[in-house]
Amino acid sequence: MDESGQYNYNYGNSITGSNRGRYVGCGNQFISSISGTLASIDLGVTFLYSPELFQVSISLDDGSGPSSAALASGSVMTATHFGYQQTQLSVFTPAEPITLTAGATYWVRVLPGSNDSFDVWQDALTGPYGQTAVSWDGVNWFSDGTPNPQRGFRVNVTPVPEPAVAALVGLAALAAMCRRKTGL
Repeated sequence: MDESGQYNYNYGNSITGSNRGRYVGCGNQFISSISGTLASIDLGVTFLYSPELFQVSISLDDGSGPSSAALASGSVMTATHFGYQQTQLSVFTPAEPITLTAGATYWVRVLPGSNDSFDVWQDALTGPYGQTAVSWDGVNWFSDGTPNPQRGFRVNVTPVPEPAVAALVGLAALAAMCRRKTGL
């Protein structure tokens, strides 16, 4: 999705429960550009019939797709109706702090919230190509390794100071305290 939070409101991948013909979940790979705590993930997920919950999780990359173990997961409400030109986003906020490492590969996974779900994870309006994956059971993930257009999502990370920076700040504070004590 672009910086303003817009996504392509006419195209995307279906996220469907088994009562809608076939269970389908989708995943998108990303590489964290900074180290820090995961604050939230903004998602361009829309509903076809009525607002409903869907499942979001973040996992590590296992070398061929998303690992089965989730670092964080939860339910999120669809924000808007499919096909409407809006920039409303569904926002996933992890219940527990998750630390992302710069340069590490992760996956955002979106699964149906119920067997009756019929949602769409909209395509990114602009942006990179990357690995995508699909699951037909919510457990096993399949990726063909071909770069595809990314779905609409944005990972928001609160930066953690690098250890060297934190050490310099600590030394500066210590020097200031010593200077005050000696009157220099």
